[in-house]
Amino acid sequence: MSRQRVVLLHDALDGVDKIIESIDEVSTMVQEIDAGAKSVTEVVKRVVAGMDEVASISEESASAAEESSSSVEEQTSTIQELTSEAQGLADVAHELMEGLNKFTVSEDEHGHDR
Repeated sequence: MSRQRVVLLHDALDGVDKIIESIDEVSTMVQEIDAGAKSVTEVVKRVVAGMDEVASISEESASAAEESSSSVEEQTSTIQELTSEAQGLADVAHELMEGLNKFTVSEDEHGHDR
C-alpha cells in the first residue's frame, strides 16, 4: 500500500472512532433523558393521586355539610312544632285557670271547705 492510502485509512479509522464516541455520548444522554422522563412521570402520577385524594375528601366534606344542614333544618322544624304545641298547652292551662277562678269555695260550720 502506498503511504497516502495508509494515511487516508488511518484518518478514516480516526473518524470512525470519533463517530463511535459521539454515538456513546448521545446514547448516554438519551439514557439520562429517559431516566428524567420516568422520574417526572412518577412525580406527575403522585401529584394526580394527591389531587384525586383532595377531590375525594372535598366531596366527602360537602356531603357531610349537606347532611348537617339537613339535620339542622329538621331539628329547627321539630323545635318550631314543639314551641307551637307548648304555646297551645299554655293557652289551655290559662283557660282552665280562668274557668277555675269562676268557682268559689265556701266553708261549713266547722271551718272545713265544702
